[in-house]
Amino acid sequence: MTRLRRLKITDMHLLVAALMALVALAVLFPPSGSSESWKPLSIRNSSSGGAMVLRMWMEHLGFDVRPLTAGEHLSDDVDALFMLEPVHTYTPNEAQVLYDWVAAGHTLVVVGTEDDAVNSVLMPFDVSLTSIEWVDSTLSLASPTLTTPPFEHVSVSYASPIYTTRADLVVHIMAEGQPLFASLGAGDGMVWIAGMPAPFTNSGLRDEASARLVANLLLRLPEGATVAFDESEREVAVPESLESWMISSPAGWSILLAGALVMGYLLLRGRRFGRIVPVEGHQLRREPTEYVRAMANLMRRTRHRGVVLHHYRGELRRVLAKRYVIDPGLSDEAFVRVLAERDSTLDVEALAGLLHRLSAQNASEHDLVSLAMAVDEWIGEGR
Repeated sequence: MTRLRRLKITDMHLLVAALMALVALAVLFPPSGSSESWKPLSIRNSSSGGAMVLRMWMEHLGFDVRPLTAGEHLSDDVDALFMLEPVHTYTPNEAQVLYDWVAAGHTLVVVGTEDDAVNSVLMPFDVSLTSIEWVDSTLSLASPTLTTPPFEHVSVSYASPIYTTRADLVVHIMAEGQPLFASLGAGDGMVWIAGMPAPFTNSGLRDEASARLVANLLLRLPEGATVAFDESEREVAVPESLESWMISSPAGWSILLAGALVMGYLLLRGRRFGRIVPVEGHQLRREPTEYVRAMANLMRRTRHRGVVLHHYRGELRRVLAKRYVIDPGLSDEAFVRVLAERDSTLDVEALAGLLHRLSAQNASEHDLVSLAMAVDEWIGEGR
């Protein structure tokens, strides 16, 4: 029978599994693009397709630029209204109100491509934009109307041709016989229609010819005019922060999941995250009696009782010599005789017998213990 070896999970296995989970989540749940309820041609959009550069340019020229958001009404103090790819689809009544505002002597600029919102604005003027055509060419003026400042041509990649049955339409730029940039009158006002939004974008205004084209339009406005930009129902793309990306995107979830798996695995394994710092109170220290017991056990195993007796004999003579001021180098007989002269109350015979027994080479364990107790009685508290 084949024995199944136990699989050993290492940190490398865990990291590989976490990375595989990250890739799987990123593939199975790709970032879903949010529904673009906003158009890129906004004066608050700084990307290449936005119109922030146009707004800043107009402010630099002295125009009073203001956004017209949802719920705001177009007042008579506004001289011109720019509708750059409008988002809001106007009802016939709303479009008629806008027509009356233009007919009162104001200027309307509509820029975009074929779209219901764009055509709902142009409907009262009997104008519409048709389907997008990929022009991808350099366009020149159809008539010498845009000459301040002068420019020769402008490059566009796509555009929506302008369709109308009105005979008073003034065509400024056309391609293959179809008007792309035109103007017409409405009462005392003027309507400018551009089916090519590229020259009005941030990237388009970098081109000198596109900038000259837009400048022709701006120089027709009164000096210091109040200009409104239709920003109704338009949302501006806000740069996503790292924190929001981590908690709202599948890739961020994968990274958080991988980190949680690694941390959980290391915690379950008991992996330490640093060097152990010993606690002072938990450090074990040996008691002094342990060393005494260890030496006693060592002497007992080696049967060196004579050495122990010699130690006790020397300790006894040292203490008595110090106490009675006697030369410790004297022999036992002389030492006992001098000690008797110094203190007549001492039992010198017992002391002489004790010194004799301590000089023995062989002694039993019982004799060793009794002699140690006798020495301790002689030494007493003077030790």
